[in-house]
Amino acid sequence: MYIKSIILALSLFSTAAYGFDTFNHESNRMTHLLSCDNPKYIPSSKYANKLYSCIGGKSDSVKIFINADSDQKSIKNIKFMWNEYTTTKIPGINMQDGKNIAHDWLIKISDHYFPTHKNKILKKFFSEKNNFEFTDGRYLIKYTFFEGPSINERLLIISSY
Repeated sequence: MYIKSIILALSLFSTAAYGFDTFNHESNRMTHLLSCDNPKYIPSSKYANKLYSCIGGKSDSVKIFINADSDQKSIKNIKFMWNEYTTTKIPGINMQDGKNIAHDWLIKISDHYFPTHKNKILKKFFSEKNNFEFTDGRYLIKYTFFEGPSINERLLIISSY
């Protein structure tokens, strides 16, 4: 038990310090990190690479995707998306539910991948309408915002630097 704990701790440290682990490892980690009830895996095909996804919120407005690189083992990027509903005219949509889950998930993602920039990411993700990007030396973090008529799309893309 003690040896397994040390190995797990070293594994988490090495990933956080040096970039992404393998696709399988990162997708398993994301499932546990976010307590994802229904993770989905789409196998690679001749047209697309492997894809992991987890969708949260009563209105399915919070999404995480892990895109495999062409070798199907390493990671191209991780995409975190929140579809921010801006109208109450859509039946069954709870605007606050999505924001709460997006906030919870982004805290967990930030704590793992870029803890020293967590507050900056949280502030910008939930308030910024201007696109931005920066690096912490391990990851390139890009944020895009698209304003729609009833849904704003907030997207954070994390790639190895």
